[in-house]
Amino acid sequence: MCDYSQANHGGNPMRKLMTAAILVLSLCTVAHAQESEPPLLISGVWARPALVQTGVSAVYMAIENTTDTAYTLSTVAASQTAEEVQIHESSMVDNVMQMNPVDGLAIGPGETALLQPGGFHMMMLGLHDELAVGDAFSLELSFDASDQSEPLVLTIGVPVLEEAPPPSPILILDAWVRPTATRDESGETAMESMEAETTPEAMSGHEMSSHSMDSDSMATAEPGVTITSNVTAIYMHILNRGESDDQLVAARTDAAGVVEIHESRMQDGVMQMRPVEQVTAPVGERAVLEPGGLHMMLMEVQHGLVAGDAIMVTLIFESGLELPVAVPVRDNLAS
Repeated sequence: MCDYSQANHGGNPMRKLMTAAILVLSLCTVAHAQESEPPLLISGVWARPALVQTGVSAVYMAIENTTDTAYTLSTVAASQTAEEVQIHESSMVDNVMQMNPVDGLAIGPGETALLQPGGFHMMMLGLHDELAVGDAFSLELSFDASDQSEPLVLTIGVPVLEEAPPPSPILILDAWVRPTATRDESGETAMESMEAETTPEAMSGHEMSSHSMDSDSMATAEPGVTITSNVTAIYMHILNRGESDDQLVAARTDAAGVVEIHESRMQDGVMQMRPVEQVTAPVGERAVLEPGGLHMMLMEVQHGLVAGDAIMVTLIFESGLELPVAVPVRDNLAS
């Protein structure tokens, strides 16, 4: 059973029921709540701004392998942003800077691969839209493991910046936000596809009030996109590599009118979700925000968030650190 304590503002009963179903199925399900620690630490991510006429941009980052297994970055995709992404290496040959594609980028145990200007980088070809400073997009990285296990697929958010972000004692890993909209690829709308999950039978065992989807609080959507909710949640790992403990105390984003830190907890057989004042990030440890536990709640979402997109969120810490983070939009079963 799930108790979601948001004010009931009235509105269309069917829309309220559908929103309730979305929240039950998305935010209060603990079946996939246990998040594993990412084996690769990805930091310092950024992309150069570019006009769509140029058709190209470059992405940089550091990829740290903390495991005993060697990984090779084999493929990169950004289907919502570019036609193709290639791994390139720049090098000086006879005093001329040359750039050539490479088949993959090996990262041995304990090693860090640096993708930076003048060296390895990811080249985005065939941009769909302009990349302006302040934008963000999703990137899917596929790694082959030396132990021949299943490929590791990581989805990351990429901010568009004029220059590399400054080093930070706080690393944000495996951040993601749930979709609030779908891109229509058939004649069926997202609301129609939810009907089977909003019957009394499907809703039985769940007791909650919903954040309504009235017209005055509905997010806007581009053509071909159907809004399914104006409430969502962000999850992440916060790794503190500083010299003292710190606390996440707030966050802000242009994507939502309200951002709160929440915690879900089972109490008397009911999943309770309540605001909390802060999340502690101890030195040398990870604070985990995950489904069924701590998370950041986004309410009054301003635009439809579709899987494959990304949003910018600024995390505010008690130390005074304000850390901008690009958060990819994906569902809870994606990597």
